[in-house]
Amino acid sequence: MNRENDNIELDDNIESDDIVYLQDDDGKETPFVVIATLKLDDTDYALLSEQDNLDEVMVFRLVEQDGEIIFEGVDDDEEIDEVFLAISE
Repeated sequence: MNRENDNIELDDNIESDDIVYLQDDDGKETPFVVIATLKLDDTDYALLSEQDNLDEVMVFRLVEQDGEIIFEGVDDDEEIDEVFLAISE
């Protein structure tokens, strides 16, 4: 497992403590705080918490699409465990 974790910058646009707005299927935007970012096995991840609920952390895969960064929710428990293990090291 290859791991890069500077916990500060993923790229020039997303940094820890930034606020990002994600839109749900109904078009509602919710603000999330970027808790951490890391690269694991050539995949970029972000750990986010809703701005109003910092007790819950969610894992997102970051994918570049048409020059934009897309946040893809990670549902696979094994993948989530790998990300949390890497971030805790």
